Amino acid sequence: VCRSITMLNPDYPVVAFRENGFQSLRRVASLITVVGDKADQALFWSSVINGGLKRIGRNIDLLYVSKEGKDLDGDTVAVQNRALTSQSTRRTGREDEAAKVWLDCDVIDTTGLDTNVNNLRHAAFSVNSILLRDIEELVVTGKRAADRTTLLHKNGNMFEYCHAPSFVTP
Repeated sequence: VCRSITMLNPDYPVVAFRENGFQSLRRVASLITVVGDKADQALFWSSVINGGLKRIGRNIDLLYVSKEGKDLDGDTVAVQNRALTSQSTRRTGREDEAAKVWLDCDVIDTTGLDTNVNNLRHAAFSVNSILLRDIEELVVTGKRAADRTTLLHKNGNMFEYCHAPSFVTP
């Protein structure tokens, strides 16, 4: 039905997205992109107000389920049959990277981009030219993150922009 769905700093619970939201979106779009910032202060406060539920836009590295079909809390989750499996064997604090089944969506980490709005980090998409050009390329060409010109693969389904980090100054 839709060519693509792009969510910018989504304020939606991670667990609910993995359990139901992702599959609902997949029914209407073949290309799902999540753009988030791990230091997003607006989503931090949303999480606090909503009882500590992790929000997608700030926890973009949690968009996976385990191969056993369990989420981070051990609850059973229906694994999407079109999921990406990480080839990495690097150990993390919770489980082996190879045991993760990544949701079939592109996740763009904007944490390294310049900040805006007094370090709130919630609206980079409205002022950062790097992000705006990437969104333009996504909308115009319909390419997945791995095929777009400004992105580098981090791990799993996560990508970041190919540029100097915001703390590097000329």
